[in-house]
Parts: sequence; structure tokens; C-alpha cells
Amino acid sequence: MARVVKPDHVFGIESLLPVTDAAGEEVPGYQVYLTMAWLRSLGAVQKKGRDGYVVRKHAATNGAFDDVWGRVSAKSLG
Repeated sequence: MARVVKPDHVFGIESLLPVTDAAGEEVPGYQVYLTMAWLRSLGAVQKKGRDGYVVRKHAATNGAFDDVWGRVSAKSLG
């Protein structure tokens, strides 16, 4: 997402698809939508009506995503 989306610009999830994992396998679309909902809950992404989403400034860097991911505890992952 950090490579595709510019901060403060509206984008649709479709512009991110397909998403591939480290092995090059395509990630199921529902997981992309779930991740977007998680980023919204953290305030990193805002919904802009039917137009799409906006990434907060400074939230679309790799370091920012690493920070957000670091907040997820091992316990919450199961």
C-alpha cells in the first residue's frame, strides 16, 4: 500500500489488488478488506464515503506500517 497510495489522496481498494504475499501468492480479497478495516480502526486510514479511502499523512510509510503491526500482540494472533 505504501508504494501505491499517496497520503491525502482518495483511492479505492481495487487499486491495491491483486495483493501478493512474500512468496508471490495472491492474498484473498477478503483479507485485503479486513486489513483495511483494521487500519481504519487504528486511525491510519479514513473512509471517504463512496469515493474510497484516504491514508493519513505519515501513515503510508513502511516504518508507520511496521509500527502499527508491532502493536498487534502475539496473544491476539492466536
